[in-house]
Amino acid sequence: PQAHKGAITCLDINQQGHLISGGEDGSVRIWSVPSCRLITQYQAHKGAVGEVLADISQDHLVHSFGTQDRAIATYNAKRNQKIIAHMIQNGGFTSMTQRADSEQELVTGLSHGYILFWDCDEKNPVGNVLDSGRSAISTIALSSNGKYMALAGVDNRLRVYDVKTMKLVARCEGHAAQVKRVAFSPDQRQIVSVGSDAAICIWNFYLE
Repeated sequence: PQAHKGAITCLDINQQGHLISGGEDGSVRIWSVPSCRLITQYQAHKGAVGEVLADISQDHLVHSFGTQDRAIATYNAKRNQKIIAHMIQNGGFTSMTQRADSEQELVTGLSHGYILFWDCDEKNPVGNVLDSGRSAISTIALSSNGKYMALAGVDNRLRVYDVKTMKLVARCEGHAAQVKRVAFSPDQRQIVSVGSDAAICIWNFYLE
């Protein structure tokens, strides 16, 4: 059977091993693996879901953003209710991750080049920084220790920031087209990026 009415746009797995899927129908569904039993579902957004993210410390919380409604929704799967919505007035969300340090803030990249930090208990962003590339951010990732943030966008370049100071510590050029995804290696000594140019770039990262 089809998991969604239309295309599946994003996936994540929480610490309990449950699969979380978002679809172009705006719904988010949580599945038991490997039985593929539907645990719960809800209408998260008007329009397609851009990304789903299992909370790093509370398994029953799911974060998602819509590609059209300019909103992040945080849903409590245990209580089957939406607990907060974060809204923006301009631009759109393009990527999302979560800090693994004590702050546990959501970090989002936007279509107009801004990086916004969100406390899950506050409706408004608690911090904002304009990326030095000043172009749409397509992907964002944090190192496992939470100290560094890598991001890239439509300018084909990869940039790395110190999260505490938001100082730019590295700028990398190697892709011939938009960078689509970026990730840190588990030991944080390498960054991997993939792009629309069909290239996989591996960058050595030795700041510590």
